[in-house]
Amino acid sequence: GFLSEAWVKLNGDTEGDPRWNTVKKVNLYVADHTRPRELASGNFRALSTLHGVFRLGLEVLLRADHKPPLEELELNGPGSQSGWNKQQIATLLEMTAFPNLTRLKLSPALWPWEARHLEWLWSSALAQQLHSLELDLNLPLDGDRILGAASALPGLQRLVVGHSFFY
Repeated sequence: GFLSEAWVKLNGDTEGDPRWNTVKKVNLYVADHTRPRELASGNFRALSTLHGVFRLGLEVLLRADHKPPLEELELNGPGSQSGWNKQQIATLLEMTAFPNLTRLKLSPALWPWEARHLEWLWSSALAQQLHSLELDLNLPLDGDRILGAASALPGLQRLVVGHSFFY
């Protein structure tokens, strides 16, 4: 058989390994300061689902000469109280370089994130290509703002909003 799904820590040790060629789904467990260089090696030709990636992983993907046919992405936010800075947001919005990317899940790490912090997303080209969007938010949950913004996205068929009482 061939490997099709993996829970893995990528840190460059298996860069260029042809065993990655058949992997369709990767669940990363890496720190937000790790660059998973394997993602740019051209060996993830079948990769359609990537979960648990941080900004540095997106940067690696964006620089890849041979981009995988990525359809689904789960992005973890930084583990700080400062929220997402302009560089982190800009990196995510560059993911329009993956035209098949239609499913996105955004998970903040350890800091309060509310619907009002997402104005940059609603007006983006990335949001326009999405069919499915999952958001992990913290209270206060502003349902009216989220539904209003989501209704303006013509291709969006699925919206999932999770929330917690973390502050």
